[in-house]
Amino acid sequence: MNEKFIVSGLLVFVLLYACSSEPQSRRRSYDTGRMNLISETVELAVIDIEESEHMATASAAPRTQTLAAPAVQGTPVPAVPGAQTQVPSDVQLSNEETVWQLIAEGNIYNNSGNFDRAIDSFTEAIRIQPDSDEALYFRGLAYYNKDDFDRAIADLTASLRIRPHMFETLHNRGVAYSKRGDYDRAIADYTNALEIRPGMFETLQNRGFAFASKDDYDQAIADFTDALRIRPDDQSVLFNRGIVHYQKGDLEQVIADWEALLRINPNYTDVRNNLEIVRQMLGH
Repeated sequence: MNEKFIVSGLLVFVLLYACSSEPQSRRRSYDTGRMNLISETVELAVIDIEESEHMATASAAPRTQTLAAPAVQGTPVPAVPGAQTQVPSDVQLSNEETVWQLIAEGNIYNNSGNFDRAIDSFTEAIRIQPDSDEALYFRGLAYYNKDDFDRAIADLTASLRIRPHMFETLHNRGVAYSKRGDYDRAIADYTNALEIRPGMFETLQNRGFAFASKDDYDQAIADFTDALRIRPDDQSVLFNRGIVHYQKGDLEQVIADWEALLRINPNYTDVRNNLEIVRQMLGH
């Protein structure tokens, strides 16, 4: 939704609240539209990150089973054509096969927005195989999609105890921490994730948001700058870096970032209006 606030004098910024946990009384705003979970699959590579490390376990699943990518930020992902959640009644599945069947079923429920049924499926998988890091991971994503960030963090943490150093799990737990407003823990998770996969755009952007949210402007600018080296035309990062420069009082850099943004998107009216006000403040 759009909110407005007055920072100083006549300067008015339009808030871009994609994160409902951000209190409306904050005297700044960051566009969190790209602070997304990095979704992944087993066997079927419908993922944002190529060669997900969880895919290393795909051989444990029967060939006829595929997992759809979990929903991202509550947006349902279409079920995978041909994905099977039922097996003939005369086929006896092992515990391991049953767990994979339940995970596949849970992800299809998750993709259709039926998060409670998804959680039930993942919970049954965990009952059968308590050390299934995959079931814990996906249940954590289902809880995240329900905005139950505490349970999401608990499941992602349990998954990491079983299988440490998983990039996706660390990144996504960082997202959940950030949604909860626990920016120090979010930064720690993003930092550990970046040690595994340096230069990941989403992780750099999210860590920059977390630094900015705790008023660590220099670190925020450093992360946004690194993110822009990867995607120079990303509008939300240019917008956010301009906001952080404004908070630091570096109005020339605000102008530079927002002029660059307007070259990409000339129809960004709110940024154009704010840019004119900043120019007037500098006497341009």
